Amino acid sequence: MIIGIDKDEVLAQLLKYFLSFYNQREGTSFKPEQFHTYRWEDILGVPLEKIIEYTYLVLGVDQPIEPVPYAVEGIQKLREQGHELVVVTARAELFKEPTTRWLDQYFKYQFRGVRFANKGAPFDKNVDCIKNKIRICEEEGIEIMIEDNPKYLEACTQAGLRGILLNYPWNLNEETPINTIRVNSWREIPQYINGNGH
Repeated sequence: MIIGIDKDEVLAQLLKYFLSFYNQREGTSFKPEQFHTYRWEDILGVPLEKIIEYTYLVLGVDQPIEPVPYAVEGIQKLREQGHELVVVTARAELFKEPTTRWLDQYFKYQFRGVRFANKGAPFDKNVDCIKNKIRICEEEGIEIMIEDNPKYLEACTQAGLRGILLNYPWNLNEETPINTIRVNSWREIPQYINGNGH
C-alpha cells in the first residue's frame, strides 16, 4: 500500500519548536495546547506578517525540531509491513533543503519521496495547497493520507482516499471527514493500517 504522510505535526513537532523560539524572543509563554485553531496569528495576537517572518527564521535553516512522539517507530513499522511511504507537505518548497535534511536525520531511507504542495511563499494565498495535495496523491498512487488538518483530509477522502487524522487541540472541534479515523498517537497507526487498512 502507498501511504501519504504530512510532515508538520505528523512527523515533526513544528509548533512546539516554533513557540519555544517565539517565546524566547518575545518574552511570552504560549504552549501548543492553547492552539485550538490553525490561525496562529489569532492565538498569538499578532499580524500574519509576523508569523511569516518567524516561519522564515524557524524553517529557513536547520533547527532542533523533535519528531512527533512514536513517529520514528511508527514509520519503521509501516516500512516493515511492506508499505511505501511518501511525504506530502504543504510546507513551502523553498524550505526543501532543511526539510529533507531533517527527514534524513530521523527517517533516513524510509520515504519513497518528498513532495511539496506549496511552490510559492509561506501562507501564499495564491497557492491552493489542498488542490495540490490531491494532485500529488493521485500522481503517487496514494491510498491513505495521514494528516493533522481535516480540511486536507476532507478533500483527499472526497477524491477516493482514506484518511487518518492525528488528534490535536486545533482539530478536535472540526468534523471528521468521511472514510477517516481519528487516532491519539502514532502507536495506533501501524496497527490500524495492518488490521483494517488493507
